[in-house]
Amino acid sequence: MTTPRNMYCSTCKRDEPHHPLSKGEQKQLKDDSGLKYTGDYWACDAPGCGTLRTAFDKSPFYLPRKLK
Repeated sequence: MTTPRNMYCSTCKRDEPHHPLSKGEQKQLKDDSGLKYTGDYWACDAPGCGTLRTAFDKSPFYLPRKLK
């Protein structure tokens, strides 16, 4: 598994630590969104945030999507 890293969060409006989604989180995102591949998504670790992004796109969804 990849280690957490700092990336820009579109909700927090600053660089924050992000973690790659676990297998369970990937399954949840697949079920909720209908996406076929979720292996390149990361979640913001700032308290109360959880906004999702990919490694290359800081805002891949029309509206911010968060982990539940």
